Amino acid sequence: MAPEIIGHCNEDLEGNNHAGTVQQMSITVRHDSLDASFTDGEFICNMERCGVHGRPKEVTVVLTEPEEKEVEQEMQEMLPFHKDSLVVCDDQFARGTSTSSKFLKMQSGSFLEVHHELRAIPLRKSLRLAWKIWLGGKGDLWEVAVPVKRYDVFLSHTWRTRGVWKILSLAFQFGLPWLFLFWFLGVGLAIVLCMLDILPLPHIRMLGEIPCPTGPWVLSFSAIGSALGLLLSSLKDGKNEWCFIDKVSIHQTDPELKEEGIYGIGGALGCTKELRILWSAPYLSRLWCIFEIAAFRHANPTGKFRVAPLYVESTACAWLLYSYFIGFLFYGLSVYLRRRPTILETVIAVSPTTFLFHGLRWNNNSKTKLFSELKNFKLEQVHCSEDFDREYVLSAIASWYGSAEDFEEYVRGQLSLEIASSVRRTSIPASHCFLQATLSVAQALQPFVSLWKCGASSDFLLRYLIATVLAQCVLWLPVTFKLAFYLCDRFSVPVGGRLGNALQSLLIFLCWLATFAVGYVASILAYEHGMEASIGLALVALVVACLVFRSSFVGRSE
Repeated sequence: MAPEIIGHCNEDLEGNNHAGTVQQMSITVRHDSLDASFTDGEFICNMERCGVHGRPKEVTVVLTEPEEKEVEQEMQEMLPFHKDSLVVCDDQFARGTSTSSKFLKMQSGSFLEVHHELRAIPLRKSLRLAWKIWLGGKGDLWEVAVPVKRYDVFLSHTWRTRGVWKILSLAFQFGLPWLFLFWFLGVGLAIVLCMLDILPLPHIRMLGEIPCPTGPWVLSFSAIGSALGLLLSSLKDGKNEWCFIDKVSIHQTDPELKEEGIYGIGGALGCTKELRILWSAPYLSRLWCIFEIAAFRHANPTGKFRVAPLYVESTACAWLLYSYFIGFLFYGLSVYLRRRPTILETVIAVSPTTFLFHGLRWNNNSKTKLFSELKNFKLEQVHCSEDFDREYVLSAIASWYGSAEDFEEYVRGQLSLEIASSVRRTSIPASHCFLQATLSVAQALQPFVSLWKCGASSDFLLRYLIATVLAQCVLWLPVTFKLAFYLCDRFSVPVGGRLGNALQSLLIFLCWLATFAVGYVASILAYEHGMEASIGLALVALVVACLVFRSSFVGRSE
């Protein structure tokens, strides 16, 4: 039967004890404190003042069997009611009101219980709906999600950070293999089409004393292939990682379903295998983000915990775009000058790299601030837009960790070490260093096509491939980036004001330039001196690359 509303109490019931016989009912608390129990069909309500900021409260009582009119009379005698401003609740509290369910959940301490349907979306599919999820696109996403029993991944983030950075982070995390594949296909296709004279070579470039035809096709197809690979990676159907994303897994239009989803986040985290934090600077300042960490670690002490700083992928994207800008700039210079740029011209052309190093140092410094925030963490410094939400989260934390002070000690100690370890493992991975080399490989293969078209000997072409393409671009250049990224991390904290900060970035650029120049000059000397020198250089570069990236590959295998 449809529930019948008895009434709404606005009066102060402090110190009163009331009893009446009812069948089933739901209580909405809007007094300083409510202690309600249901035994043998009796409802006992004890109101006590507990000093919760002195806010006015209300009590709403609902019957589920309206034919019991005598019960209504008893309840009207029990409490002074007004017949307006009423809310209806379902039976057994399965669908509470916007006030009752969250209050009862907090009072009962059932923060990790699941009273609602868990809904998830495949992580790759979320990339196809990225504009709706992360960029404020309109549309009901609830129907996109499907019911699940557990989550593989819970994405924790703050809406204080722009969605475009989250899209970039997820796209690079899942799309790099496809990016490399389509880059390889694009470069290979450009070379074949140039060899078959399907693509014209309209420009002339002097390679030594020989004028050779050239064109921008390898470089252009490299850029197009990389972009396509990143865009198409979300279309791949593979192993589904069922993911919790708040905008999808929580209903956004139905108020009751939305409340169930929000205050059921603790239960969702208890059913999650991995908590993945899309970390940005405001993350630790948001109380709900802290709640998600606290709930996951309490429910899953040994669960997988991963911090993915958003600046890692945004840095990789910025570097890649800048590298292609430099690549096309070098192509234009070589066509205009009709020769290879000199070392001085090369230095001038790549000098803006200093600003990229400066930006990377700034990003790494935000990671340093993260560690500092963890070491000095205080709940009173964390923000929440709703007073009740703050009370709810703090109550949950106190029930799990004993007290707010105990939780703060946990954050400063064990959690700080765990987050620091996760962040260090994800700081500019080896794949990003090799990603930056894709442009240089494409840039070096265009002269290879020109030499081939000019009739260069197979011995010379092979030496060029080994010394320049393999040794310098594939093996040595990622080492130079690894060194630069390490220095940007090691010296991220500014020293000596603005001038000292700028000098730090300039010195890092000069260190990178010196290592780049060593590989550049060595590759030219090697392929000009013969096959033995080219192979020797490639072996040296291989050994150095293995030593530099060994820890990255070992850590990944573990």
